[in-house]
Amino acid sequence: MFMNFSYIVLAAFKIEWYHILICVAVVLAISYIVLIIVSCCFMHIFNNKMKKSSETISIFIFQKEECMAKIINLLGDVTTKQKILSDFLDNFSEKSYVVLSYKEFGNKFAESREINKEIKLIYTNIKGLKNKNQIDALFLSINELNTGYNEETQLYNSYVVAYNYWRNLFMTRWIKDIFKIKEKEQIK
Repeated sequence: MFMNFSYIVLAAFKIEWYHILICVAVVLAISYIVLIIVSCCFMHIFNNKMKKSSETISIFIFQKEECMAKIINLLGDVTTKQKILSDFLDNFSEKSYVVLSYKEFGNKFAESREINKEIKLIYTNIKGLKNKNQIDALFLSINELNTGYNEETQLYNSYVVAYNYWRNLFMTRWIKDIFKIKEKEQIK
């Protein structure tokens, strides 16, 4: 019964089997093009989010270095005897805010952590400071900046995972390989 009905419909509209095949091929082609466009749009969205996150991380690192430079200046001559601290202060005084690349984040943060340890070590050994409250407030700011850095790094890495997902989508990966769109790397 069904075969007769479909045959009657095809005969009534004078539709041949290859017309149906062409229609199906056109629908599949349009669907594939839409998938490619959607994939590229999501990649663009996550790339923009990674750029904003990268700027935020750079700000956290710069502010942390700024707080450490203020602490070193407040501690005075005791800190200038430490080579690592005097080198840091010299480099920081020449530096202005710059957006870092994701490859520099880990190194800069590890370097600032070492300098912060040295400052804390000196701070705990000094007795009778006049500006102890100021220094404590700056240390508290550094801790908050560290927390902000860690949170923003996690966000950045989640954006990288999402970007790489859309970049490596099975059916569209070969197109992105042709245009040499590379995967992004996470912050370590």
